[in-house]
Parts: sequence; structure tokens; C-alpha cells
Amino acid sequence: MAAKETAMKANPAAEEADESSSRVGWILGWVVAPGLILGVIFLGGVYVGANSEESWMTRAVMWLFG
Repeated sequence: MAAKETAMKANPAAEEADESSSRVGWILGWVVAPGLILGVIFLGGVYVGANSEESWMTRAVMWLFG
């Protein structure tokens, strides 16, 4: 146990690497992934709305938001 603590104190770069990978994981998990999912849903809706103007969903959106 003491050897592990000594190794961690001797290598502060390892702690920075852990913090950096944690920050990258947080950004990927909470920003990039939801943004990508919402973007795909939005672009899919734009595509369907542009190509299929007579669909019930397009008519409902146009009725609601004019």
C-alpha cells in the first residue's frame, strides 16, 4: 500500500492523465452523444418534412406552429 502511494506521489503526470480522460469522458457522454442523437432526430425530421409534405406528422407540425 505504501509503495502505491509513493508511486502516485512520484508521478503527478498520472493524476493529470486520469483527470484529462475523465473530463473527455464527461464531455463525450453529456455533450457530444446527446447532441449527436438530437441532431440526427432533427435532421431526420427535416428530411421527412421536406420530402413528404402530405404526411400526417408534417401536417400536424404545420397546424401547430403554422
